[in-house]
Order: sequence, then C-alpha cells, then structure tokens
Amino acid sequence: MMDNFNCTKCNVVANSLSMSCPSCGSRFYAGNGTQRIVGILALLSVAIAAGFFTIVQSVPAIAS
Repeated sequence: MMDNFNCTKCNVVANSLSMSCPSCGSRFYAGNGTQRIVGILALLSVAIAAGFFTIVQSVPAIAS
C-alpha cells in the first residue's frame, strides 16, 4: 500500500518508498504527532514496568 506524505517544509508530495522528501531531504515519520507521543509513552511505561519488576525480584537477594 502506497501512502503519500506531504512535506511540511516545501509542500512536496512523495510516496512511501522514499522516507525523505526528494526536494529538501527532510525525513517523513509514520503517523501524526499524537500517534508518536502515544508510542513514546507506551515504550516508557513498558520500560518503567520492567525496571520495577527487576527491583521487586532483587529485593529478597538484597535483604538476605
């Protein structure tokens, strides 16, 4: 499926095969800003949960 991206700098429309604008070279990102923020928050929450789980698992070893 070919998605068209609109370049925000120079208003060129390019297909999804090129991940950067052919005119000015700025990168295209999949999804809009809201989807990007939700993805970053999801990764952060997974990282925090993994760190918390690791700390909980190491408490008995530290206590002994």
